[in-house]
Amino acid sequence: MPNEELESLIEISTGERLKKYVQLLDKWRKVTNLISDESFRQIWGRHILDAVHLQRQRPEARTWLDIGSGAGLPGAVIAILLAECANARVHCVEIDRRKCAFLREVASQLVLPLKVHNIQAEQMSSMIGAKVDVVTARAFASLDRILRLAEPQMKEGAVTVLPRGHSAHAEVARLDGALYSFAVTPNPTPGDGVFVQIELRD
Repeated sequence: MPNEELESLIEISTGERLKKYVQLLDKWRKVTNLISDESFRQIWGRHILDAVHLQRQRPEARTWLDIGSGAGLPGAVIAILLAECANARVHCVEIDRRKCAFLREVASQLVLPLKVHNIQAEQMSSMIGAKVDVVTARAFASLDRILRLAEPQMKEGAVTVLPRGHSAHAEVARLDGALYSFAVTPNPTPGDGVFVQIELRD
């Protein structure tokens, strides 16, 4: 594992699962459009580390919903981090069947608490049914759209936690403060990213 910061944050068994995940990602990306060459070169120091820091925003959460999971960043990585936790479940919503096939292969080979939903994001509330602790999405859509999609889960008590870039402050400034409570904290992963945590007010 070529990243000392990441190695210090995780357990040995988790590290082995992450290595296997990267091996599977490398194998599958050669036959389907999972991740670009440039992104794969940054898989440890940026993408996986980013997912680890995301999970650390809500370490007590056991049920996650990842919208637009793609290659499993962050959903599959969060499932790896929670693999030894009782009652953990990560729901990955992805419309691309090939990416869903990859995620199911990851879940099977690594024995993960990960359930893949090959559906449109607009269908997830009626199709998933489970109550979740955290809703997340990475490089998926605007903040407004994500909140519209996550509203049913948030009404049941879920918090939305999103890794965002430099535009996050402007997006958050447009939120209705009477409807939402929110916090913006720096993302420790190198770069200018932040984590935005949003909850519905009572």
